[in-house]
Amino acid sequence: MKRKFLVPILMLAILLTACAYNASLVKTSYDILMVAQTSYDTSMKMIASLDKQGLLDPEDKVRVLAAGYIYHQAHNSAVEFLVIYKETGSATDRELLEKQITLVSNAIADLLTIIRPFLED
Repeated sequence: MKRKFLVPILMLAILLTACAYNASLVKTSYDILMVAQTSYDTSMKMIASLDKQGLLDPEDKVRVLAAGYIYHQAHNSAVEFLVIYKETGSATDRELLEKQITLVSNAIADLLTIIRPFLED
């Protein structure tokens, strides 16, 4: 199970590095959102499996679901900002998109940090 989860994390790191090389903001944002969503989906499937097996405490489940909700809200907002920026190309919308992409990155990192102990078994 560890290997399935490490691939999306590695992909996210690679995509974040692409930002440093002045890749197109739209493409980079799309790529980050896609990899973050894959990481989220994989994480939530793993948590559901652990919960189904009775290996997840109720408190841990609440923490994971709360972090997942925060990520999901950030992701949805970033998608909206990406659409707006693609339409306008304005500096203000670019700044809003960049801030939202940072929030998405932080939210998925928080979620992955919470579920990391479950990967060590």
